Amino acid sequence: MRPVIGISLGLESKGEKFYIKKDYIEAVEGCGGEAVLIPPQTSVASIIEKIQGLLLSGGPDVDPFLYGEEPEKGIRRIDPERDRLEREIFFLAVEKGIPVLGICRGAQAINVFLGGSLHQDIKTSIKHWQFAPEEHPTHTIFIEKDSLLYRITGRERLR
Repeated sequence: MRPVIGISLGLESKGEKFYIKKDYIEAVEGCGGEAVLIPPQTSVASIIEKIQGLLLSGGPDVDPFLYGEEPEKGIRRIDPERDRLEREIFFLAVEKGIPVLGICRGAQAINVFLGGSLHQDIKTSIKHWQFAPEEHPTHTIFIEKDSLLYRITGRERLR
């Protein structure tokens, strides 16, 4: 039986359509999983019983109020409904021992949910927006040795 991986979705700025890059679905299915999409209006209690993994996907900025800051000038669009859903499902997944992976915005959201903060204007901290093809990595990530990702990759750094 294939593991069911829940993937969070965003809502377009006009609020009429959900969105996700197809790469997330292709990656989950390419690794033998079954992708289940989780829009912000989902009942977390029902979906958490159906998944064996959770992927918090990329998207708009995490609301600065969640980490005790006022929005700065460079802040982009936020999605409070998505913040609410992802926070709720994240803590339920952790409580139930379900593995969670955050990519881009998802990693930032996990950081905030666990009490961290963010640099709101990342372009002053590191090069973020890339001009190379999207599939070309632009910056290094550092992996903790006691993490599942380290056990999978065997590496402390990836680009």
